[in-house]
Amino acid sequence: MTEGDSARDEQEFQNVPNCAAAQSTTSDSASSTSMRTRPRGANAIVSISMIGVIGLLGICHAINYYIRSEEIAIFGGGYFHRFFDLNQEQNIPAWYASVLWFMVFQLAALNYVLECRAKSTEPHKWVWLLFAALFLVASADEVATIHEHVGSFLQDLIVPTIRSQVATFFIRNGFSPESFVVHFSTSRSPWILFYAPFLLAAGGFCWLFLWRRFTYSRHLRLLMVAAAVCYVVAESFDFVQGMRSPPISLIPQPLGLTWPLFLDLTVMVEELLEDLGTVCIIMALASHLSGRFQAYLQKSTENV
Repeated sequence: MTEGDSARDEQEFQNVPNCAAAQSTTSDSASSTSMRTRPRGANAIVSISMIGVIGLLGICHAINYYIRSEEIAIFGGGYFHRFFDLNQEQNIPAWYASVLWFMVFQLAALNYVLECRAKSTEPHKWVWLLFAALFLVASADEVATIHEHVGSFLQDLIVPTIRSQVATFFIRNGFSPESFVVHFSTSRSPWILFYAPFLLAAGGFCWLFLWRRFTYSRHLRLLMVAAAVCYVVAESFDFVQGMRSPPISLIPQPLGLTWPLFLDLTVMVEELLEDLGTVCIIMALASHLSGRFQAYLQKSTENV
């Protein structure tokens, strides 16, 4: 072996660790990229699946309405109507909505636990618990129909007196008995007005909390805006559904719709928008939790 061959062998031997280090760096980079991509892909699949279920429930409700309006007699039609009618409680759409509410509760609780575990300096961590509690109550309410029972109580014992006083006040101040203002004050959805102050205060506070938490992501903020729009429109439909006398009942006529069909459409839009708004919140909280959890793992690895 010549002196030149020996020098080349020694140089190649020294280059082996460098090659191994380069391969390790490339592998770590690929692994990191995979870790960043995989949760996003999983979140997208889950989100599309949840939205797909919402669409399927809407189709089932439309089929339900067609069967009833055309008086089509099919085997098991009564059960299909009961299980998939969006205007009824304690059925599959109500169960699915309850599951979505509960998922928000879990994600909010997990975000709180992660911030405490990571010793985050973000202010007002306790709001996560308030947010979780609100959606836990909403999940229970969807199954136990608490707000409907409260509405019935108000309808029977409190609302008649208030309605007559409010309507009399408006009529004495120059409003027609058939005016929108009078019918707005006598809506058959009293529970909305009963809950409205608390829901607006607590919901708005939590929404602002998340808006400030998501300063780093325009995408997450857009999801929160979409959720807010869905909820506001849905609850507006719910309130209007209780105003079934003129002039509200005249709205479907220029659209060429009957009042039952118009009412059924508003019910379908209301329920599906509520579910869609909840899915938007789930997507935002899951994405935020995923990103923060990866940062926590990376920091823990660096400290080791």
